[in-house]
Amino acid sequence: GRNAARDHTALSWNPAWAETAIGDITRLSAPGGDPDGPVFGTLFGELQTLLWDKVGLLRDNRRLTEALARIRSMQAVDLPALHPRDSGPFAIGVQEWFDLRAALATAEAITLAALNRTESRGAHQREDMTATDPAQTYNQRIRREGDKMVLDTLPVRRANIDDESRGAAE
Repeated sequence: GRNAARDHTALSWNPAWAETAIGDITRLSAPGGDPDGPVFGTLFGELQTLLWDKVGLLRDNRRLTEALARIRSMQAVDLPALHPRDSGPFAIGVQEWFDLRAALATAEAITLAALNRTESRGAHQREDMTATDPAQTYNQRIRREGDKMVLDTLPVRRANIDDESRGAAE
């Protein structure tokens, strides 16, 4: 938490984000949409099942790759076709659209990180690579650059705790 907060303070608010959100809200609030198009609840349920079945505690390269392909398809095809079925000042469908967009971005980040970690570590087990690889003792950082997720690695920061402090903590 402390390191993430410090690293995040280097970022600043980008007014283009607000402009993009306003554009999305305007588009989503316009009348129209395909009544037979995708439905929020169906897509959200599919995403939950997809993550549990293919990105959950037991993973392998094939299932992770399949999951990432479907997540990206949902982002590119289903999300743009999703049109809220309600309107007015409290149109919950607009909120659902933003919730699904955020959930898909989170799912993409988790899946990319899982694909990148080609070992078993902690509670997440790779069925195709069961050993822990000491060379993969690193933190993964994921960020968005434009429309693309970018993943890189950072060394693990280990606190130097002296014996006196360690004794006080016990």
